[in-house]
Amino acid sequence: MFIAINGSEFGKDRAGVYYLAPHSFEWESMGTHYSDFLRWAFSGNLSLFCQKVRWDNWRNEISSLSGQSVYSFLIHHSAE
Repeated sequence: MFIAINGSEFGKDRAGVYYLAPHSFEWESMGTHYSDFLRWAFSGNLSLFCQKVRWDNWRNEISSLSGQSVYSFLIHHSAE
């Protein structure tokens, strides 16, 4: 997940937090600023936020991945 703090690149909400949405590859506002983002990141519901990009059995499949490597994923969306 890519997170960015708006330095005026994304609009008028300077210091707003944005993320690169995996479903659209567009920067979307998270509707918060940095301190609130940190509070959410460490105590919020990250599972709910990520549920659209997780698949059945994802925990088992990623359990063997190394934390010492970099991974890149391409998300394919079918027309439904």
